[in-house]
Amino acid sequence: MLDHPPVAGAISVCYAGILVCGVLALAVRSRRALVRVDGAVLVLAVALVVCVTG
Repeated sequence: MLDHPPVAGAISVCYAGILVCGVLALAVRSRRALVRVDGAVLVLAVALVVCVTG
């Protein structure tokens, strides 16, 4: 992490985003909103994998 600070920052942002999406998944009321939260988690997970492997 000390060698690549921008990648470490991106990983931290991804984890924070997934945490926020977890809270939103418990708070949203409609099915459409839950689908959007699930999509956001998927996008963040893909970004996390790209950051870790790249």
